[in-house]
Amino acid sequence: MTVRTSRARAPWYRRHARALGFVAYAVLSFIWFGETWMNPLHRHVGVIGDPESYMFAIAWPPFAVTHHMNPFYTTWLLAPKGANLMWTVPPGFGLLLWPFTKTLGIILTYNLFATLTLAFSAWTAQLALRRFVPGELGPFAGGLFYGFSPYMAAHSLGHAMLTMAILPPVLLLLMHEAFVRQRWKPALTGLAIGALVAFQLSTFLELVAGGAVIAVLLIVVLAISYPRQIATRVRYVAWTTGAAALSFFILSAYQMRTLFFGSRNLVHETAYVHPPNVYVADLYSFVVPSPYSDLRLHSFENITKHFGATGAEANAYIGLPLLIVVVFIAVRHWKSATVRIASIMTVLLAILSMGPRLQIKGHSTIPLPWAIIEKLPLMRNLLPVRLSVFTDLGVALLLAYGIAHHARPATVKRIAVWSLATVAIVATMLPSRALLDQLSSPVVVPPYFTSSEVRKIPAGSVALVAPWTTDPSNVLPQLWQAKANFRFKLASGYAYLPQGEHGISSGELVDGLEIGMRRISKGHEPPDLRNPHIRAHQQRLLKEHGIATVIVGPMDNQAVMVRYFTDLLSRPPEKVKGVYVWYGVGPA
Repeated sequence: MTVRTSRARAPWYRRHARALGFVAYAVLSFIWFGETWMNPLHRHVGVIGDPESYMFAIAWPPFAVTHHMNPFYTTWLLAPKGANLMWTVPPGFGLLLWPFTKTLGIILTYNLFATLTLAFSAWTAQLALRRFVPGELGPFAGGLFYGFSPYMAAHSLGHAMLTMAILPPVLLLLMHEAFVRQRWKPALTGLAIGALVAFQLSTFLELVAGGAVIAVLLIVVLAISYPRQIATRVRYVAWTTGAAALSFFILSAYQMRTLFFGSRNLVHETAYVHPPNVYVADLYSFVVPSPYSDLRLHSFENITKHFGATGAEANAYIGLPLLIVVVFIAVRHWKSATVRIASIMTVLLAILSMGPRLQIKGHSTIPLPWAIIEKLPLMRNLLPVRLSVFTDLGVALLLAYGIAHHARPATVKRIAVWSLATVAIVATMLPSRALLDQLSSPVVVPPYFTSSEVRKIPAGSVALVAPWTTDPSNVLPQLWQAKANFRFKLASGYAYLPQGEHGISSGELVDGLEIGMRRISKGHEPPDLRNPHIRAHQQRLLKEHGIATVIVGPMDNQAVMVRYFTDLLSRPPEKVKGVYVWYGVGPA
């Protein structure tokens, strides 16, 4: 007679660790953006600026598709020439969120999306880390760090397309499958890789460029580390690569056509979108608290004031306590292939994030490998400091591995050491009041744009809306346009554009009308319309832009702007529902 033995059933929290992980991350995300969720219809996540351009990006694709237009290109910004959205904020998430936008509206959909990006990023990291780390506590802790790291905290000020950082952990998982584990069918692995890259291309080009760098780097490190295994794995890799390339080109053919051959693309531009060697990780930035850390002290300002990466780009910080813990884990478990490869990759990625030349307290010193990489196609406009998201994933993996392999019987000494390390790490990661105060902003939309009054504008005509939009500091008109259900085209817009010999700009700023409006918004004197030549020139520019309606909304120096257009158009505006409007200016 045989006695059947049954394995003890795992506790419920272990059986549902993945689901519980997502719930925990989601709760933390809503707490993080708590001020917005106290009034989510009248406040939005982040500072005023980039969020408004992202709201445009999620509102535009449904309108474009339902009106039989290319969602990856628009003439409803920067009319009449338009803008290639693949180079600014591609509309992939707008297509994905279409059902939510239709039912919940633009503001609530954006708030939900921006909030859950942290949770989804943390959760995908947790799922990926389970491949490399035993147990559940380690992957959960690693996902927690990845999803709420200083990189994520800084970019949560307004870069929702960057905090949706699911590509690094999923790419890690698929690269491991393709080159190491090789248990899935190669066609399935290749299809997954191709679909992932195609999806990311439709949402944010910069992460695709960063992912390509990391993928090639990982392949090189694996090949050098295991040269004898190349021959036995090359067949699977070849089939996977073929399937990945095929699926990618099928899924992304239309957007690739717009990216490389569409009007106003930047493929052949040699200029930089951002100044080179500025948005980079300074050597000190990994350990010196950023302005968004609660540990930031006055004594650090003499160092941080020299950093080129400021604002949301000040995101390379890891902190000395966590670095010590991670180095300890790497040294102690160096014999593990997982730890060894993760450590090498993390160091290499940290070096790449420092840009083309090593910056030490803002002083440019020796050349670094990025000086070569940035010369490759599509790499010129990748901000090196944004590679910190990949560095953080490496840190998360090492941290998860260390936690999983130190879950041994507790002793007083172990409890004391790990408690001290945990307190030190958490203390150095706490956000500053300066960061928390910027995580929520009021929604600024004059009632005019959601009222029946906006229908007085001829449908599809060009409107000149002040402030003139060229960058995140004055991008509100794009949100107003979206809230008006795209009743009108905007003469201005925030999108990266080729400007011939002038390089690349973030919006049109090439004639006297545009420059004059920008000067007024910055507090300078308006163009002198008493001069008949200046007046005639400004009026001619209105016709060249095809302006049918002029609108002055809430802005700095609004009164001066209203006087300027009153004089230029020789008549006063209609003041209606929070804006000043001149109808019938020119051709409809």
